[in-house]
Amino acid sequence: MISPERFAVLSYLLRLVFQLTNNTTTGHDTTSSGIGFTMWWLGQKPECQQKVHDELDKVFVGLIITGDSDRQPTTDDLKQLVYLEKCVKESLRLAPSVPLIARRLAKDTIIGNTTLPEGLTVVIVPMTAQRDPRAYDIPEDFEPEHFDANRISGRDPYSYIPFSAGPRNCIGEKY
Repeated sequence: MISPERFAVLSYLLRLVFQLTNNTTTGHDTTSSGIGFTMWWLGQKPECQQKVHDELDKVFVGLIITGDSDRQPTTDDLKQLVYLEKCVKESLRLAPSVPLIARRLAKDTIIGNTTLPEGLTVVIVPMTAQRDPRAYDIPEDFEPEHFDANRISGRDPYSYIPFSAGPRNCIGEKY
């Protein structure tokens, strides 16, 4: 028989191992999936690929011209890659790394004429939300311009949720 104290310690250690394993594998799989799909979409759209190539040349060839080619890219350099960022976002919109987001309702919730009870697990499918024609004029096509500032303005914030949303969204969105 295990003592309650020993059980508590073992339980804590198991939760810690699970959390560390979960964070490590989740970040690896989602990152590689996101990069892979972005490369695939760019391969399907040579004109988008060329724009990314031109943008990379503009930002990084300047380092060679100024004789600063030995330094590593900085955050300021990356902020200049506006079109590439739109391409990554568009890829995550069409092929989100996480197919389902599950949440348990903290209180009764009314949607239309239906009451969803507290404790119910609700599943959200980002791919469906992110292909809504009310939010995206060409919902099935790879169009990085979906993320132009004038097209984002007024769009429902929950129409793009590859990292979930709210207080429990994925910290990976910041990177």
